[in-house]
Amino acid sequence: DLHVRSRRQRQMCIRDSRMSLYSFPVVAVGIEGLSFSRSRSREVFENFSAHFEPGKTLLLGPNGAGKTTLIEILATVLRAQRGDISLVSSKGSISIKNDVRRYRQAVAWMPQHFSPVRGLTVEEHVQYVAWLHGAKSQETKPRATHACDLVGLDGMKTAPVTALSGGQKQRLGLAGVLATGADVLLLDEPTVALDPASRERFMEILRELPEDKTVILSTHQTDDVAQTFDHVAVLQSGNLQFQGSMHEFLQRGRVASEPELTVTNAHAEDIGRSYAAIIQREL
Repeated sequence: DLHVRSRRQRQMCIRDSRMSLYSFPVVAVGIEGLSFSRSRSREVFENFSAHFEPGKTLLLGPNGAGKTTLIEILATVLRAQRGDISLVSSKGSISIKNDVRRYRQAVAWMPQHFSPVRGLTVEEHVQYVAWLHGAKSQETKPRATHACDLVGLDGMKTAPVTALSGGQKQRLGLAGVLATGADVLLLDEPTVALDPASRERFMEILRELPEDKTVILSTHQTDDVAQTFDHVAVLQSGNLQFQGSMHEFLQRGRVASEPELTVTNAHAEDIGRSYAAIIQREL
């Protein structure tokens, strides 16, 4: 792909971005007593609590577990009937109940079915997303430029969004959330329709994102994620069945006779085995 910068070049862009657009405090996400139902007979969450540490969290669960619903509640697309959500950093905390406007400024959401705005170029789309999130007009272009550099679309900024492949569109969606300058990035099944090569490219970009971003990515795919994510949370029927570090997660599927699994030596089958062990234990 002639339009994708080398890994070293992208890392230089990331280092520069830490000193300019993305100099925000590290943020944790706290959920307390959350209850949400789509109807009287269909309760998705009841008195649900969780704490997402700064870094990259992999939110796993089978279809229907509540992953998308949770992401949309965190993004304020859906409103819980009870409970509260707070963003906590060294500079204090922001609660949905107490200051939803500031909360929304600190959070950016990439929906599962992302569709770029037709009629715009790649750079125009990213600028538009940044503007919608509250960026001043004069800020949108430098933000879009940095974001396109980070995701490897710097060579396609003038291309129409309709010319992008599936993998490029997902990278465009990620560029949009990065351009908002938000502290917390909520990514709902961003790789579900991608081929293996495009999925790996997307994961590589995630691995190289600034460390001061809090990323929560939902998926039901468990292959090749050990070296991308710091933490894992597993949902099953609206309940949190596991939450911990990637290292702790890997030990759930370890066979006693095998050596200890680590982030560096784990394979896709080890991830799947740990995930299956947690889900099956709770059935």
